[in-house]
Amino acid sequence: MTRELDVIGYWAERQPERPALIAGGEVISYVRLQRWIGRCAARLRARGVGPGARLAVALPNGAPFVLAWLTALHAGVTLVPVNPELPPESTVQLLDIARPGAFLQEADSPLFAEGEEGEPGAPFESDTPAIGAIFFTSGTTGTPKGVCHATRTLIDNVRAFNHMVGLGPECRMLHVLPMFYMAGFLNTVLSPLVAGGAVVIAPRFTPQSALAFWKPAMEGAINSAWLTPTMLAMLTRLYRESAVARWCQEHITHLFVGTAPLPRAVRDGFAERFGIPPLESYGMTEVLLTAAHLPGQTGHDGSAGRLLPGVELLTRDGEEELRELWIATPYLMRGYWVSPELPPLLEAPEGCFPTGDCGHVDQAGYLHITGRRKDLIIRGGVNVSPRAVEEVLLLHPAVGEVCVKGVAHPVLGEEVAAWIVLKGGWEPEQARVGLLEFVRQRLVVDSAPTRWQFLAALPRNATGKVMKNALTL
Repeated sequence: MTRELDVIGYWAERQPERPALIAGGEVISYVRLQRWIGRCAARLRARGVGPGARLAVALPNGAPFVLAWLTALHAGVTLVPVNPELPPESTVQLLDIARPGAFLQEADSPLFAEGEEGEPGAPFESDTPAIGAIFFTSGTTGTPKGVCHATRTLIDNVRAFNHMVGLGPECRMLHVLPMFYMAGFLNTVLSPLVAGGAVVIAPRFTPQSALAFWKPAMEGAINSAWLTPTMLAMLTRLYRESAVARWCQEHITHLFVGTAPLPRAVRDGFAERFGIPPLESYGMTEVLLTAAHLPGQTGHDGSAGRLLPGVELLTRDGEEELRELWIATPYLMRGYWVSPELPPLLEAPEGCFPTGDCGHVDQAGYLHITGRRKDLIIRGGVNVSPRAVEEVLLLHPAVGEVCVKGVAHPVLGEEVAAWIVLKGGWEPEQARVGLLEFVRQRLVVDSAPTRWQFLAALPRNATGKVMKNALTL
């Protein structure tokens, strides 16, 4: 690895005793982490995993997974993170596509233990592979799609992001996202370490761990975090202690939100409860971090923030709210993984990547996402944005969560259907009557849902996104 990309070594020289990782109450300094990574790289070499090799890792959230990531960067190894909760047949399918030189699971966690102080460490590699990591974006349905990124692209992206939003060595980032997918590495491990800050590893966020969410945050003295809209909504419902709100206002400077659109009702509810504004962002596995709000910004409600320097978004013809966004960025993926024998397949016509999202960039440079092109509902020839309908439904006091999509109609082609999780104290029939009148006053006839389904919970994947294919009437 070139010294320019040796993130841990860079800070180990400049701030050797500064905390880099905080896990289970243990504080690991940059210089200690540097030595630890070197010893882990030596163990990988002993198992035949050297520069240019592909290493698949299916570990639960924790320090061993972080060490696997950092060791791969150190040793010039291409890491292939795997969701440890995938069904066995899906894991086999993914491995058959990636064909790694080794596959490590939870039983292999000791490979990334610290070891004896005198154990020799491997030197940093002088070169990095063309592909530093392969992120598979699916695998529970359909064929997994491997997104290839170079190490330099990943580091350059978070370096630009950190500079724009003001993350530096004082950053202490809470980590509660799944480590096997992009945001669980790029946003919450690489970003704070490139900044010279610390990663505070807390239990992965689940409905159960949410009850104790703020305890590790306070103990780790965090000042930054990445959450999803679902997490914000859940925390808003669970916590009413004024002491937590006071602590948040005194300590948290950057609360980023990503991976899914942030409804205004969820944003405003969280800000009112905890007294800190969520900073919405935008990115994709294929193009990395693309836009974000800065602390202290006011106005531009409903936007996903300003574009990173060097990033351009173009729109194709169509109604303003329904134009597809195409992105030109220096952080574009190398392509989709095909096989070890073939180069990655890059699907970016004219140098621009089609995001599949609809929206626009306003005159001040703020990005507004209005929905997904593939989710567009066409009712009797009229285009309906599901996200716009969801935003209205979330304003009703009975609605806790909602998902809107089109379902087949024999005459209109499609009609608008809504799946709703009610807040406590509301019964389905009571809510249905109120919602019918509510949408009549706020939506045009073509956008108003005509089919309703009330659920205990929306089906979500590990990253918190709603699995719309699982919603049926």
